[in-house]
Order: sequence, then structure tokens, then C-alpha cells
Amino acid sequence: MSWKNGLWSYNPERSHAEEQVATFLYDAEVKNFQSNMPVPLEIRPDLVFFNVQKPYRCLAVFIDGQPHNSNVSKAYDEALTFILERHRIKVLRFSHTGSFSAKRLQEICESIKEYLV
Repeated sequence: MSWKNGLWSYNPERSHAEEQVATFLYDAEVKNFQSNMPVPLEIRPDLVFFNVQKPYRCLAVFIDGQPHNSNVSKAYDEALTFILERHRIKVLRFSHTGSFSAKRLQEICESIKEYLV
């Protein structure tokens, strides 16, 4: 089974933007992440990295689409970020309105790499 088949079959409802980021990271040799992996309180980030710099225990990456733009969703996301950071989990959020440009994918990759060891 290929990496992509394993990743996408585990979460078939993954958005196109999430798939773009995961594929870009994988192609950029950043392959040490897990998808839809629960962290404390069963919160499921889109991508989780465990090889991160201290003081963090892991890095949780969320790829937020249009459903996250409402005030209620923003407040919920802020609360989740607060909870995760209290558990020493670094949270990165990237919003999108569809597909990411190659330049934006590179920026996301670089932002993630800043926290990896």
C-alpha cells in the first residue's frame, strides 16, 4: 500500500487543500507526520508531527477551509488552540479558500520545518 493510499483511505473526507499540503510535504522529504492522529482530548489535527523542538511535545497542523470562517467556528478553533498549547502542543493553522499556490505551499512547508528537529 502506498503512502497516499494509506493516508487518504484513513480519512476519505480530506479536503483538496489538506491533500495538497500533505503531498507537498511528502515530496519535500518531510515524511514524518501522521494524519488524523488524536492528541489530548481526542482532538484530531489534519497533520501531527512528533519530532519537534522542546518545549513542545508535538506539532498540530490544521488546514482550515471556509467552514472555519464563522465567528462560532473561530471561537471554537481558538479554544482548541488554547487547550492544545496548555498541553505543550504547538498549533499551526493555515486557512484556504480552495487550492494553495506553489508559493504558499512552500511557505507552509517552511513554517512547519521551523518546529521540527
